[in-house]
Amino acid sequence: MIASLPMYVITPVAVQTLWHWIRQDLIKQLGSGYLALLPETLSSPQDLHLHWQQQDVLISQTCGYPLVTELKNKVNLLGSFEYDVPFANGIYCKSVIICKANHEGTQLSDFKNKVVAFNSAQSQSGYNSFRHLIAPLSSNGQFFQSAVATGGHRASVLAVQSGQADIASIDGVTYHGFLKHAPEITQGLKIIATTHSYPGLPLISSLNTPTAVLTALKNTLQGLHLQPALQDTLKTLFIKKFSVSSWEDYEVCLDMEKQAQALNYLHL
Repeated sequence: MIASLPMYVITPVAVQTLWHWIRQDLIKQLGSGYLALLPETLSSPQDLHLHWQQQDVLISQTCGYPLVTELKNKVNLLGSFEYDVPFANGIYCKSVIICKANHEGTQLSDFKNKVVAFNSAQSQSGYNSFRHLIAPLSSNGQFFQSAVATGGHRASVLAVQSGQADIASIDGVTYHGFLKHAPEITQGLKIIATTHSYPGLPLISSLNTPTAVLTALKNTLQGLHLQPALQDTLKTLFIKKFSVSSWEDYEVCLDMEKQAQALNYLHL
């Protein structure tokens, strides 16, 4: 089967260390007869939307918006990590709205007719939650002059830093990771607002994953924060613990979409 934790990869060594421990614990629970189902290394899928629906995904990390718009009834929802960062509380987190530190704008309304950068129109943190935040400020379905699709949060940050865009919405955990592990890309930037809270990145597994493996996987994930050998790794990844979450938790993402649509604000 395929294992991937593709969403927070600024510290790849720590992510691989985490998977190595998860795999070893699964072997202890399930026995060597399941070795063939437990890959030694994490995969790095290029097309995430295709990857999430593969029938041999043991574990992967997706985003709340595609979870409820693309993956409903197509995957098993395992739960979510809780992160120890300023813009997270339990499984919930916020996106930070960034611009240049020397930009004269101090509030969202100052960015009307400016250029916005976003990672993907399927992103909860970079698009859907930001659209929801801007919708009350829009007029006739418009607010920004134009929008630039960058393909990723790092690229969105760099677009603002370089002046290609004026503003962007970045996942709070991701931005905290940049501040700690790649501070050079956040130099000259400031946070001017945050989005409303939404459930963080969900962990999923294929519907084909055997029940025994699913049970063992949830047991392993729920015990991660109790393992002394993992404390440094979890600290590097800002992970406090794993919590089981429900499909109902992620209805918040659809509610944000519907509220923006009700105000006729369909696109950034």
